[in-house]
Amino acid sequence: APPELPAFARRATITQSPTKAKLQHLLDAIFRPETEGGLGMVYDNSHTRTVSEVWRDRKANCLSLTAFYIAACESVGIRAQYAEALNTNRWRRVGSVIRFERHLVALVPIPPVEDVVADFLPQLRKRVGVYRVQIQPRERVKALFFANRAVELMEEGVSDEALAKAEASVR
Repeated sequence: APPELPAFARRATITQSPTKAKLQHLLDAIFRPETEGGLGMVYDNSHTRTVSEVWRDRKANCLSLTAFYIAACESVGIRAQYAEALNTNRWRRVGSVIRFERHLVALVPIPPVEDVVADFLPQLRKRVGVYRVQIQPRERVKALFFANRAVELMEEGVSDEALAKAEASVR
């Protein structure tokens, strides 16, 4: 994570005491326009970015935005986990490539009985009805990151780099 992220997360959550309120204020600050003190984040599914690239570009897909949100949560002492929204996965043709698209979200357990899910594509959540998630280990999310990058590079015609990212995903 970039060094500015913890300070941003602290400013967004400093006055909020319950965890659920902190999560909402952090989420609001991420999407609030820069002119109003937020980051002005925009959902962009064209490129999978690292957390530092998300900070720099203010753009992210679900995987990158989830990683960014989890890093922000952890920087203020909130334990967050990666999760896959199981009933949102789909096959989709993009040009000459057929993709299997997964959807990642952040899950924050709030003891004793509540879990909060941060989903950066709420229109998907509304469409699926019953919302089921499965916790994903960081190693699997890292593999998905490299797989996404491999597909993006393949679509750009950069075969050698695409193959290297695909191999990193498998490793």
